[in-house]
Amino acid sequence: NKFNQAKTDVESKDITIHSLETENGNLLHKLERQSKSLNSLQQSAEHCKQLEEEIANVKKENRELLSKQVQFKEELNSIQGTVSNASRVQKILSENESFISSLQKDLSDTRNRHHQQFLEIRAKHSAEIEALTDKLS
Repeated sequence: NKFNQAKTDVESKDITIHSLETENGNLLHKLERQSKSLNSLQQSAEHCKQLEEEIANVKKENRELLSKQVQFKEELNSIQGTVSNASRVQKILSENESFISSLQKDLSDTRNRHHQQFLEIRAKHSAEIEALTDKLS
C-alpha cells in the first residue's frame, strides 16, 4: 500500500513538473518577445531623441537666420543713406529678403516634418510601451 501511494505521489509530481516545465517554456517565449519589443522601443526612443536634436538645431539655425536678417536690414538701411543709387540698394534688399524668406520656409518645412515624425513615432511607441506595461503587470 505504501508502495502504491509512493508510486502515485511520484506520478503526480512528474505531471506537476511537466506542467511547470511547459509553463516555464511559455513564459520564456513571452519574455523573449517582450525583450525584442523593448529593444525596438529603445531604438525608437533613440530615433526620437535624434529628431528632437534635429528640431533644436533647426530652431537654432532659424534664430541665427532671423538675426542675420535683422543685421542685413540694418546694413542695408545704412547703405541706403550713403549710396546714391537707390534702385540698386532696393534690389539687394529684395534679393536678401527673398533668399532669407526662402531659407526660413525651408527651415520651417523641415522643422514641421521632423516634428510630425517625432509625434508619430512617440505615439506609436507610447502605445507599445503601454501594451508591454499592461502585459508585464
